[in-house]
Amino acid sequence: MAKRQQLLSREQINIKGEVEYIVRCAAEHDARVVTLGLLVFFSTETGDAWLLNPGDHLALCLARDGDAQPVNITESAGTFAIGWEMTYQISGDRFIVADQSGQSRTIIGYPIREIACAIERSHPFKCGDQPEAARQIERLVHARDELSLGRNEPCWCGSGKKYKHCHMKADQSAERL
Repeated sequence: MAKRQQLLSREQINIKGEVEYIVRCAAEHDARVVTLGLLVFFSTETGDAWLLNPGDHLALCLARDGDAQPVNITESAGTFAIGWEMTYQISGDRFIVADQSGQSRTIIGYPIREIACAIERSHPFKCGDQPEAARQIERLVHARDELSLGRNEPCWCGSGKKYKHCHMKADQSAERL
């Protein structure tokens, strides 16, 4: 797979556009790996497509067997919010995902080496070494309504869980960076 980089202006950055692109690649069974800031998008020859947030090990399935999956992504001029549905880890040649109920699935055959390289490119700094600009971008990944959420309110990600049982700890950790 030939590596190609393309510089985009802020006006050209479009999360939903990247989702559409990687889902099209999955439908064509074309394996691609794309980074956009701190996010990693990938499609596979089996027709699957995923969006990853490597900083928090969050995953969102975008396509399965070439078919687009419903996703919850909200985007405005300066922020975006992603309704993450799973967590992930990479172990050797295995891509392991766990949903919010704790059920996990192990997938073999994904382009793990390319995904790992993309993750490294998207997160070149070790924790605590990130310059302020990188921390601000990371906070965008956790974007939610500007109004403060109460701990017993529904989580901003759309999971249906209370905020305190879903993203509250991760959001508080991101704010401390």
